[in-house]
Amino acid sequence: AWERVLALEPQSMSARVHLAQLAALEGRGAELDRLVREMAARSPGHESMLRHQLLRAAQQGDSAGESRWTDSLRARSRA
Repeated sequence: AWERVLALEPQSMSARVHLAQLAALEGRGAELDRLVREMAARSPGHESMLRHQLLRAAQQGDSAGESRWTDSLRARSRA
């Protein structure tokens, strides 16, 4: 269903967020990477993009990336 939303509304961040969550839960790393890149290109500071960057880093075993994105989210929540 979210693919259809994205087809009808190509700028939909909400559809990308939901699709990225599904990709993360189902272990589809390549799709998660693509969606996170799309979110970052469209809205680099969007909180959902930051959370998905963290998910992506965790899925890839990138502890430095996990720390970086965790720090970004904490800084954003303090602002």
